[in-house]
Amino acid sequence: MPGFFGLVHVRNTGSPSASFRTSITAGPPALIFATVLAMGAVLAYIAYLPAGGVAGGPGLILGGAIGNLIDRARLGYVVDFLDLYWRNPLATFNVADVGITVGASSS
Repeated sequence: MPGFFGLVHVRNTGSPSASFRTSITAGPPALIFATVLAMGAVLAYIAYLPAGGVAGGPGLILGGAIGNLIDRARLGYVVDFLDLYWRNPLATFNVADVGITVGASSS
């Protein structure tokens, strides 16, 4: 969809989101460690939900983190392929990033 959306192949070696690529320059081991810590925090939050509580948002966050963790551990980078733009590029992301964003906005 010219002018709005495209498919690309980006090797995101930096931050968890390609749109912030220049702000975090930690290597894969540091980002893997940060992801595991964040996953632990989400799991702890889910454990404290009341019995029968809905964990849809945290579940999406956890699923997205696991997806990006697999890429980063296996390849040393995350593959971003969804390119969103309006006059100028806005963000390049992947399905795991969508899960994290939707999960965070619904929690």
